[in-house]
Amino acid sequence: MTIRTALMPMSGGTPCPYEPAQILFESGVPGTYSFEVLVEAIYDIWLVAGGGGGSSAAGGTGATLHLRAKLLPGIYNVTVGMHGAGAGAYVRNNNGAPGGASLITGASCTILANGGTQGYGRRNGGAPGKVGTHSIQALNFEILFQSPAGTAYSLSYITGTSSGYGAGGIAQGNETGSGYNGWPGYVKISFETLK
Repeated sequence: MTIRTALMPMSGGTPCPYEPAQILFESGVPGTYSFEVLVEAIYDIWLVAGGGGGSSAAGGTGATLHLRAKLLPGIYNVTVGMHGAGAGAYVRNNNGAPGGASLITGASCTILANGGTQGYGRRNGGAPGKVGTHSIQALNFEILFQSPAGTAYSLSYITGTSSGYGAGGIAQGNETGSGYNGWPGYVKISFETLK
C-alpha cells in the first residue's frame, strides 16, 4: 500500500518534482531573470531591494520581505534591485541615489520591494536614508519578516552589517570625498511543501 506523503500526495500519483527546501531561484546580482514553477505548492521567498547610496548621511536599507506563499505553475519573472550610487565628490553638496526595486511577478503573485532612499548631503539637510516600501499580492501568503518601511536604518536585514544585501551606503565623513554605494538586492525562492 502506498502511504500518502508531502512528496507523494495521492496514492499512485505523480511524485513531486522538488526535494524539500530545493532552491528554484537565487541571485544577488542585479538584473532580470525568469524561472519556472512546475507544481502548485507553498514556496519560501526572500525578496530584498537595493540599498540607497550614501552621502554625508548613510543611505537607507532596501525593503526586505521573507514570506511563504502559494505559487501556481507557470513562468515567473524576477528583478534583483541595483544598488543606489553614492553621492558625487563634495558630498556636503550632493545626495546619494535611491536603490533599485526587487520584484517577482507571475501567474499568481506580484511581490515588490522598493529600494532604500538616498542619504543627503549636509548642505541639503544631512538626513539619513530610509527603509524602502513594499507590497504583496499573492495566494495564501504568510509573512515571516517584513522590514519597517520609512524607518531611518542602513544595515542589511540579512546579515545585520553595513556590507550585506540591501544595506545602504555608509556615511562619508570627509566632506570633500565621494559617497559610498549602497548594496544590491537579493532574491531567493525555494520549495516548501505541497498544500
